[in-house]
Amino acid sequence: MLPKIPEYRKRGRSGEHQIASLLSTFSNVMVPDYDFGLDFYCELLEHNSPSGKFFWVQAKTTQQFEGDIWSQYVDKKKINLWLKQVFPVFVLVFEQNSGKCYWLSVEEYRTEWTKKLFDPNDSIQVVVDRKHFFQRNEEKREFIERIKSDLILTNAIHGIPHMIGDGYVRSIPILVLSEPVISNVRHTVRLGLDYLINDSIIKRNFQGAYELLRLLAVFDRGHYDHFLALARVCRALGRISEARDNYNVAIGICKDDPNWNKLKRPEDASIEEIIAGIEKELADLKTKRA
Repeated sequence: MLPKIPEYRKRGRSGEHQIASLLSTFSNVMVPDYDFGLDFYCELLEHNSPSGKFFWVQAKTTQQFEGDIWSQYVDKKKINLWLKQVFPVFVLVFEQNSGKCYWLSVEEYRTEWTKKLFDPNDSIQVVVDRKHFFQRNEEKREFIERIKSDLILTNAIHGIPHMIGDGYVRSIPILVLSEPVISNVRHTVRLGLDYLINDSIIKRNFQGAYELLRLLAVFDRGHYDHFLALARVCRALGRISEARDNYNVAIGICKDDPNWNKLKRPEDASIEEIIAGIEKELADLKTKRA
């Protein structure tokens, strides 16, 4: 006897095709090589051309909503996967009886679901209602605008500034940032300055590196390596007294760090070894005025 395909699988596959077909009217739809909780990678089209604006989709199918909602309990690992994506994720549910597609923005539920990740349950209930929908021949502007706004939010969450507007004049959106987002933005600023500083040093533009390091030292006083780099650049510029001061600040930050030895990898130097290295540089510093 030949194997039979279960009805739920046929219904699911049919719904995925319908959703892909709807998405294809305004985006380039790609199927990932492996199904790990996301069914489609999509890129918005603008004037029928790739826009560089991506979003991911988890597709679901139902014969009919139960009243005004569709709901399903989703494993927390999958929810966490959605929340960790660098592009916005949407849950799209195709209702076969009406031929309509309803959608949910994962970003809209980030705060609520993030809190639920720490409760004892293994899954989180995902509820899609009828307030957001589109059909093949209807305007999809609401969904497209939500994709664009969620792109701004997911970029901010990962510490990446996202400009809005077209042409010569653009701006940064005004957002209220959570503490984790602020931390990520600060980390991105720090890394960006580190790139510019290293570039200046490679090009032997020590004055440029000095100015950037001064800025970084004020912006982020929690990392010893900023002050160690500033001390070395001061040495190169002949600012001996200033170099000595920054060596001492770097040593003080290291001595005040209770977590380095606990959290470092086995191959990393201990905090005592780092302090010893800085103290050696300080001892070798010629005692002369800047």
